[in-house]
Amino acid sequence: MEKTIYKLKKFSILNFLLNSLFCLLVSFNLNSCTGEIESTEIRETQAAQIEDSSIIFEGVREVHAVSNSKIEVFFLPAKGGTAGKEKIYLINITEVPLPITLPESVLVKDYRGYFKYTVSGLETGKSYTIGIDVREEESGYIKKTDRRI
Repeated sequence: MEKTIYKLKKFSILNFLLNSLFCLLVSFNLNSCTGEIESTEIRETQAAQIEDSSIIFEGVREVHAVSNSKIEVFFLPAKGGTAGKEKIYLINITEVPLPITLPESVLVKDYRGYFKYTVSGLETGKSYTIGIDVREEESGYIKKTDRRI
């Protein structure tokens, strides 16, 4: 009789382990969702909002030499975009791999309403092409301009 009791204990321990393993696997599967599935389809109302948030920007307006290695770049502020979202201006200079990024909050307008930024570290005798694009910070939308000086 002791042998059958021992077998029952062994059988119940095996069942307990299998049931525990099953519950553990089920709970991992139920808790393993890490994101949401969203539709990539743009609805009509969203498309209308995207069109309304377009940015109007003319790019660089004037460039003046200040010294042998410095220039002042003038440009008008961008209009439009999403209300309340900061715009970042990207000054592209030939022979410089990355653009100079300037948040709108650090720029100051002159008496004409133009933003002014002084670029330094330029080499004498070299030709440079300057262009400015604008990016809306939160959406990442970039308005590229063809205007170069």
